[in-house]
Amino acid sequence: MGTTGCKALLIDENGSKFATATAPISTIAFRNIREQNTSEWRKAVTESTRKVTKNLKGKLEGIISIGVTGHFPSFVPLLNGKEAGNAILYSDLRVKPERILRPADLKTIEDLTGLPREIFPSLTSFKLSYLRRKGVKFNSFLPAKDYIRYLLTSEFSTDWLEAWWTGLFSNGKWSHEILEMLGLEDVELPLIRNPGEVAGELTREASRMLGLKEKTPVATGTIDGMAAFIGGGPLEPGDAVISSGSTDIIAMMTLQKPKTRNPSFYSWPYFEGSTFVLYSSTASSGLSVQFYLRLFNTLGLDIEGLTRRAAKRPPGSLNLLFLPYLQGEYAPFFSPSVRGALFGLDLTHDTVTIFRAFLEGISFSDRHVLEEMQYLGQPLKRIRIGGGGSANALWNEIRASVLGVNVEVLKVKALSALGAAILAGQSIGLFRSLKESALRLIRTEYVVKPRPDWTRRYDKLYRDYLRLSSLTRSFYRSSRV
Repeated sequence: MGTTGCKALLIDENGSKFATATAPISTIAFRNIREQNTSEWRKAVTESTRKVTKNLKGKLEGIISIGVTGHFPSFVPLLNGKEAGNAILYSDLRVKPERILRPADLKTIEDLTGLPREIFPSLTSFKLSYLRRKGVKFNSFLPAKDYIRYLLTSEFSTDWLEAWWTGLFSNGKWSHEILEMLGLEDVELPLIRNPGEVAGELTREASRMLGLKEKTPVATGTIDGMAAFIGGGPLEPGDAVISSGSTDIIAMMTLQKPKTRNPSFYSWPYFEGSTFVLYSSTASSGLSVQFYLRLFNTLGLDIEGLTRRAAKRPPGSLNLLFLPYLQGEYAPFFSPSVRGALFGLDLTHDTVTIFRAFLEGISFSDRHVLEEMQYLGQPLKRIRIGGGGSANALWNEIRASVLGVNVEVLKVKALSALGAAILAGQSIGLFRSLKESALRLIRTEYVVKPRPDWTRRYDKLYRDYLRLSSLTRSFYRSSRV
């Protein structure tokens, strides 16, 4: 369940055959409000699932397990098991935590959860408290992916990583202290399960809705960022995965848990072995490209047409630089107030030059994140990339040259859905480990090597990018506009 649509992936146990389909979802946006209608979720789940299974020609017994994942920390308030309103998204920032609790209480929650105060406005915990104060009647809630699984199985549960990101979880369990502080002590909480275990079976109603076999096992699953990391197939410390979608999810496997309370970076144990995940996400990647198409595409070309023309332009054409902070930034610095920039415009620039600058600016942003990750974690050994952005060969070439390393482009682009599928296979014993599943399911489509002449040019531009980024952040910190 993504922010802009539901993506379904059907894949066999060896990764040799797969199909994907997407059904769109709209967002209700007004000022700081970001909501979605759960009836659209149900419709999108049904439509995308039926699209990928239509070629099975009735052989539904071949589907042996289902996985789910979704954006976080988003949730649906419930009253006696029914929706008590729209789903509220992670990007909804209407809540001011300091208007709900005293500074001392906020510090207590920060210490209990290990989550930094800067992200409190996005958390489920404070939004539930806000809804209660506004008189909204609810007695339970479910995160996005768990609500979808609830529709499929009627089982009321979540996984420990999703639970942590609600802001109501401490020391491996739900925190009654936090619930009492927020006036939520009467809220029914979902059962916490491991991501790779069966949470329930497809009900008769869900079977009819999706056209799938009743009682098919459904795995617990986990948040979409972690699922994307699993879908990228990290094998050893130093392996990094970029999932290039509306935002760029960037995560690395590390040998030790990084010591940081930077609100841009998070770390938790990997789901097996003794390694850890160092995780971050930028705020605008594919969203920046969509913005370009809406505002700058005067030629009316599609992405393929723009890419063909942009490929003929030299790197860093005419020193044009783009900062992709179109809805603030999450990493490698956390600033909801900062805004983007297109720097160096003159009368010689055209729409194709601007398009290439957008792809380059997002790639510079990825490098900025990965450099900070290496400082916090360990040296980078390998980069794998998936997501919709990885379907653009020019962009992959730009990324490899900006980063100065080989980039493995994965065959299955839907990394979050693939991660959910891997956990679904693990839940029924199909895979003994995530490493085994990675070796069986995840395939590299091709490897992109940096172009030395491009890398030399991008290294110089990147230094300018960092200076411009610093100046822009400083302006928005001091500006009263």
